[in-house]
Amino acid sequence: MQGALLGRVGGLLWLKSVAKRLSELLNEDGSSPPVVVKFAEDCMNAEGIVAELEPGQVILLENVRFYNDETSRVESERLAMAKHIASYGDFFVSDAFGTSHRNSATVVGLPTVMGHGCCGYLLNERLKPTQTYWGSQIDRW
Repeated sequence: MQGALLGRVGGLLWLKSVAKRLSELLNEDGSSPPVVVKFAEDCMNAEGIVAELEPGQVILLENVRFYNDETSRVESERLAMAKHIASYGDFFVSDAFGTSHRNSATVVGLPTVMGHGCCGYLLNERLKPTQTYWGSQIDRW
């Protein structure tokens, strides 16, 4: 959801092209049935797409940077956004190392509301070198 700087349209950070690539990656092993990736252009108004998802399908939400509540200085606004997005799914995976320090609706709010979260491959790769310092604590992130 966050951290991708691909597919600029009119200066905006558009993620639609990522949905196609995500589908290719999720299906490259040729497993059957194929994983269907759906794209929601408005991450705060994706209930209809979410309701139509079948087991095993994936939804990619448009970049959350388009919404003021994502980085609002008012905690209740960030929390409301996090609760809304959390209602869409069961899992939260963060792969955005460059924004992992931010107190935003998705970086802090989503794992707080959902009660869990995990690192994606890229974020995990950036954290691995810190294992020398942190030791086994890195596994709890």
